[in-house]
Amino acid sequence: EFFVGVDQGKIYDFFKDRGFTFPPEIITCYLLSLATKPFVILTGISGTGKTKIAQVFAEFILQNETTTTKHNRKRFIPVRPDWMDNRGLFGFFNLLDERYHATPLLELLLQANGKEDQKDPFFVIMDEMNLARVEQYFSDFLSIMESRTPDNAGGERLRLHSFAEEKTTAGNLSVPPDITIPMNVFFTGMLPPDKN
Repeated sequence: EFFVGVDQGKIYDFFKDRGFTFPPEIITCYLLSLATKPFVILTGISGTGKTKIAQVFAEFILQNETTTTKHNRKRFIPVRPDWMDNRGLFGFFNLLDERYHATPLLELLLQANGKEDQKDPFFVIMDEMNLARVEQYFSDFLSIMESRTPDNAGGERLRLHSFAEEKTTAGNLSVPPDITIPMNVFFTGMLPPDKN
């Protein structure tokens, strides 16, 4: 429902205007994949434009928004090799300074959860997902995404900290004990081709 009425011809032109030429069927498949399930993995060797497909598509959808709104509704997240758990994605509460250390992804999810109608799409682009073991940093997140259904659009709740009250970040962002992953958040991950 988020991309109903999107003019595919305008998308192709948008890509061309930005200097990217992809076969139209690649862009159409990407659009249909996101519309069907809001988590898409793009695979291919480095330099083939996987990341640009996701970035330019998000730019197209958000092209009429303000700069601030674009920033709030799109995040580019490079996966780090030292991610051993989900703290790289969602942050953590630090007992030493008694603040929650948020990440760009958590900030986007809090923005998306704060929207009452949840009709505006948000985009997360995760680059080089293979640099850390996906099952270590992404399994909780993937399970929650898979638990979403039409009658439970948020799915199971993702636990952020063990306190009953909200915790704040250095920037005074309020972080609740848990959140959902709304259906209006669309994820694209980049992986190299399977070697098998």
